[in-house]
Amino acid sequence: MLLPSSLSLSLVSLLSTLTAAVLVVETSTSTYTAAAATSSSSTSPSSSTSLSTNPTASVSAQYTSDSSFESSILNSTNTYRAQYNATALSWNTSLASYATSWASKCQFTHSHGPSGENLAEGYANVTDAVDAWGDEGSHYDFKKGGFSESTGHFSQLVWKGTTSVGCGRVDCNGQGGVPGWFVVCEYWPAGNVVGEFDQEVGREVGKLEAVGGGQVGEYLAHVAAKMNGGGRNGYSGFGLWVVGLGMLVRLGVGM
Repeated sequence: MLLPSSLSLSLVSLLSTLTAAVLVVETSTSTYTAAAATSSSSTSPSSSTSLSTNPTASVSAQYTSDSSFESSILNSTNTYRAQYNATALSWNTSLASYATSWASKCQFTHSHGPSGENLAEGYANVTDAVDAWGDEGSHYDFKKGGFSESTGHFSQLVWKGTTSVGCGRVDCNGQGGVPGWFVVCEYWPAGNVVGEFDQEVGREVGKLEAVGGGQVGEYLAHVAAKMNGGGRNGYSGFGLWVVGLGMLVRLGVGM
């Protein structure tokens, strides 16, 4: 089926914007670089079109307004932190000044300062950048814990010991090889400290997990197996009910 030319152009523009997203994170113990076409892709795009070089794209107020930038960072960051049982961060003006100074250099690399640091480039607005960091939580291995290149932004974002954040942004517009808006966020105290992940990265609030599974259906099957073991003592009916519920959940009825 052929699409109208205007729709085709819109889709191409959208895909070009998405493929501009690139992320980097530095921790107190290690540094890594991760290129992403979107927040869930790990392939680096061969070419991209940034907002700053696209004359038809409008610039989000989250970038152009200081108050909107700050509130967007805090709202998005603290939404993820609440979701993972971490207290809200406050805005740190000293960190924000440091982040702005580093971002103004338009060097897509880490500052190697004393605080935790997340970098993002190419996103349509600040909320999308923070979402890309936070959405890494869906890949975090809570049973194993520890640092991973694919989830390092997330673990810093929700690190319980971190109490404040300050961020800066600059439209590099091609300077230093950075084609669009460059966002730098500094966190204090820094997260991603080896040996502290188990207590500092909380599980998602309200999420039911079980040994060896992590899905509600597997949890119910686990409980049912325990009940069936004692079913001969008069609990087999309830055990079978739980088995049935577990099967429904695993078929997609539950979470």
